[in-house]
Amino acid sequence: MPVLISMLRGVNVGGHNKIKMDALRALYKSLKLESPRTYVQSGNIIFRTKEKNSAVLAKKIQSTIERKFGFRPEVILRTTDEMRAAIAASPFAGRNLEPGKTRIFQIWIMPRQKGGSPAWGSQPFPKADRSGRFVTLASGFAEDTDALPIRADARVLGATLKAGETAIYPLGKARHGYLVPASGAIEIDGVRIDARDGAAITDAEVVTVKALADSELVLVDTQ
Repeated sequence: MPVLISMLRGVNVGGHNKIKMDALRALYKSLKLESPRTYVQSGNIIFRTKEKNSAVLAKKIQSTIERKFGFRPEVILRTTDEMRAAIAASPFAGRNLEPGKTRIFQIWIMPRQKGGSPAWGSQPFPKADRSGRFVTLASGFAEDTDALPIRADARVLGATLKAGETAIYPLGKARHGYLVPASGAIEIDGVRIDARDGAAITDAEVVTVKALADSELVLVDTQ
């Protein structure tokens, strides 16, 4: 029986669209999906199914979640082969040209459309005169002329903050943010976030980040 990976977008972020993982597993079992296993509180779940039409199954999961929990998240289904192919196609594999270890954050952003040739590039992290604020590193918007192009309605930003500094980003309530300190520690709305922890942000007009220590941050702004 085929194994599928299900990813729910916008679940358990910013105190909204809450689903406990035991309840999510029970919901999948009620749909006759076998051996569902969840990962932390992410809304990601692995299961087995006889259903061959992923589009039909995704809509069925969406509708059931809506009836049970009162909201309708986007449901993304991938086979294990598709996930392995995506990992194998990473343009960063084997490209560490630095003398020490390189830490890579792999961030998945939904493209505008399927297809297209893979590409890779690099941008310097904001330092010196560009520190203390968010700088766009990659973008799918034409106005961000200095950023690496991506085929998505999204931006990837970086910021370097000294301890005590504050950076502000106008996210907008219709957008979603994902923030990771690569190093240091920060605070958002009184919540401490340490290095390599992730913060999912939604329903926020403005994101205000205070550095509790010297920090380097990566922020994704997406739909």
